[in-house]
Amino acid sequence: TDSTNTGDLGTKTGWTKVLEIDNRVTIGIYWKLATENADAVTGDTWDDMFANNRNYYVWVGAYSGCDTSSPVDASASGTNGFNPNYSQSITTQTNNAMIVAAFGHDRTDKTGTFSDGTTRVSTYFRSDGYIIINEKIEATAGSHTRSCTMTANVSGATSAIALKPA
Repeated sequence: TDSTNTGDLGTKTGWTKVLEIDNRVTIGIYWKLATENADAVTGDTWDDMFANNRNYYVWVGAYSGCDTSSPVDASASGTNGFNPNYSQSITTQTNNAMIVAAFGHDRTDKTGTFSDGTTRVSTYFRSDGYIIINEKIEATAGSHTRSCTMTANVSGATSAIALKPA
């Protein structure tokens, strides 16, 4: 996520962009099939994606058990108006899809809590913004909503990606 809201996050060789959404912050979702010897030091993570004047978070989540030929089941993004309730609807095509949701805003004094699932990231970046990332396996295909309540009214970007099981 880029907290300067300048959009166009770009890409890095070997990674596939799934979506990008801008609203006070920019959130991008990308995927890459890792090798058995994946290592952050050898370029299996983002290391030089942005110019020096950009403020950003980088979160690389490694998921095993995904379809290796086409891991993305569905994706969705949107924006949140000035209120404490963030949500993102996504319609999965397969049973047991792992939904990873990321919500961000540009305030450093407002945190959030998802209604369920497992929160993997909940952090501030300097004085420029906040990101929360949560994951949950949904047993049945269909429409699902990932919801988070912030401690106060904020505006920001919402996104979700569903990963197909192998």
